[in-house]
Amino acid sequence: MTADDGFDHDHLSGRFTATPAEEERATDEALARCDLFTTTEVDANRRSRCLREPGFTAIFGNKGGRDDCGIVVRNTRFAVLEGGTQTLSPLTYITERGDRSDTTEGAYAVLKDKMTGRKGVGVGGHMPHGMQTELRLGTYSSDVARAYLGVLKGGRHLANG
Repeated sequence: MTADDGFDHDHLSGRFTATPAEEERATDEALARCDLFTTTEVDANRRSRCLREPGFTAIFGNKGGRDDCGIVVRNTRFAVLEGGTQTLSPLTYITERGDRSDTTEGAYAVLKDKMTGRKGVGVGGHMPHGMQTELRLGTYSSDVARAYLGVLKGGRHLANG
């Protein structure tokens, strides 16, 4: 199942400084035009509430640590066969503030496309940042670069599970 199957996917990298009203407005605008929606920064109940809309199924985590991602699917297009959150990598790293991160969790949804009958898996995770140069050069010496690669591998493993 891919976007080539004729469904629309939108992603919103949320902003932790956004008010719940701003988050709600941005989410409503995206859901008005897409069948599959992924987002980050839904790190509190007041933010994750905006993912619960009539006609949609929302999947999001327990809001602990780096469990701030959500997936929303249009019920007329997809049946959610399974969904939840799972640790994508056990690796942690030192954040820009100098704190040790928690493990990175990802939201996932096993979906059946009601139009094509095809099945697929959607995974959303909040990726570490600040190691783009290492990735470009192929040098994975920092803990954040290793965590980034670990999250990618975990997401691939979950999707292929």
